[in-house]
Amino acid sequence: MSASNNPVANPIVWDFVRKEWEYLVKRYTLNDRYLGRIIPQIAGFFSTEMRLLQMKEFFQKYPEAGAGANGRKQALELVESNLIWRRKHLPVVTDWFKNASANFIEEDFN
Repeated sequence: MSASNNPVANPIVWDFVRKEWEYLVKRYTLNDRYLGRIIPQIAGFFSTEMRLLQMKEFFQKYPEAGAGANGRKQALELVESNLIWRRKHLPVVTDWFKNASANFIEEDFN
């Protein structure tokens, strides 16, 4: 799922997988290792409460994970870790960009 590595395509892939999960399971089976890797691959960029909630709802709706059981656990841990990082560092990064862009604009127009 290389499309999931693209920040524009990632939400589209996530929506597709959730919508077509039953078809994917019928087509590849839960024991397919590639199908088991889809969720962790997609979730690597998730860093919002909304995405975490979507994942939990998806896992509750489809509790059987087959080859993806460990991947689901790792994906949840990764998203929770991403949320912690975001809460801790987003204000600092945002302030830095604001200051850097303000300094850049001042330098260009002086």
